[in-house]
Amino acid sequence: MGRPFSLRTLTACALLLLGGGAEAAEITRVASSAEPDNPFDLDFSIRWERTLRRAKITREGADAAGAVADFTELRYEQVTNQIIPRLAVGLFHDLEIHAELPYWLSDNHSWRYAFVNGVSTEDGSSIPTNTIDANGATCAVTPCPVFAVPQTGQPPRTVYHGGALGDLTLGVAWGILSERRDATKPWWLVGVDVTMPTAATYDPFRARNHLDSSGPKAPVGRGIWSWDFYTALSNQHGPLDAYFRAHWRVNSTSSKTYSNCVHAREMAAATPAQMHGFADANCAAAGDAAGAKPPSVLGAVLGAELVPYEDRIEGQRVALDLRLSIDRYGESRWYNELTDATGKLLKTGSYLDLGALFGFYLRASSYLKLSATASYHHELSHLITGEAPGTSLTSPVAGDLNPNFDFRYDVPGRRFRVAETTVFTVAAGAEVNF
Repeated sequence: MGRPFSLRTLTACALLLLGGGAEAAEITRVASSAEPDNPFDLDFSIRWERTLRRAKITREGADAAGAVADFTELRYEQVTNQIIPRLAVGLFHDLEIHAELPYWLSDNHSWRYAFVNGVSTEDGSSIPTNTIDANGATCAVTPCPVFAVPQTGQPPRTVYHGGALGDLTLGVAWGILSERRDATKPWWLVGVDVTMPTAATYDPFRARNHLDSSGPKAPVGRGIWSWDFYTALSNQHGPLDAYFRAHWRVNSTSSKTYSNCVHAREMAAATPAQMHGFADANCAAAGDAAGAKPPSVLGAVLGAELVPYEDRIEGQRVALDLRLSIDRYGESRWYNELTDATGKLLKTGSYLDLGALFGFYLRASSYLKLSATASYHHELSHLITGEAPGTSLTSPVAGDLNPNFDFRYDVPGRRFRVAETTVFTVAAGAEVNF
């Protein structure tokens, strides 16, 4: 019996040396081809992802002493469900191209009056008692609510999005260093993902057409190009696989990007006015300067996988993932929590997003992997209105009055802010490797 046992032992050692090196952490995994034991690598995965975002919306106003303070107005909720297929193809040693195309089952945005100490904010809200229009003039009929909010006890007002493909993402990733090839080196991955404006762009001015859950759903596209540059490092020591990732996402507009100027004439002519009287003329003169300004995002992830079981010969692995993240979103004129309510892209202040994730990954064999994750994010309080008025309040000359400026909620003392934002996401998926 000794000889066969010795042959099996030698074979196992040889496999470990040739191709059984450390498996990369999920965050640094990359498809690889042209290997001695793996001439071609193709990975196909599909995952379901559900996100629940909740927030409190406040508005500036005068307190009892006459000072500006934030008063609670609304509660906001967003619920999304996506099915996300992904295909990755290895081109060479630790070099892959990949594609991802989500299908949005639903993306529903709701708002209602908040409750403070068990009492609805409806009675003291400044939203339904508003008396001025976007020009700052008194409405012909007062009060003229800033936007519609259902009465307390009624269902939240909801705009239904979804039932459509999202934007296509194509990317390339390259493992510059590989712990599998050289045990003295960590895994080091660099890459870029490019998201293209392939989905229909959402026009928030048409939000009122999507208030019925049984009716047509609003589009989910944003009509922008997005470049996400990233780098990641991981290194396994025994059962602990520590990692770090940093990224920078740059967004730019396209011919499909929505602008408030698209409906400036209609909104200025509405009763009460929803954009000021010079908006149409100033949009034409200001051009792109009056258009959308999507945010840039800079962030980092720090975490580790605990690997209680791993069989490199059979390609089996169990890993528990725990990570922390931070992202900074730059100032923007973009979609936010009040876009569906106001029908506009709104000035949004910069803010930090702090997150934590727990993941479970089961690689049953070299051909099949199952995963499940749950994450929690908290976005710090920030303004969601507050356009600058410009240098003049009467002249229609481009630049003198910002076409996007609205006297109802962009003037200091009337601005809206979002706070107590929490984002819960759960996801489950499967991956097949060929």
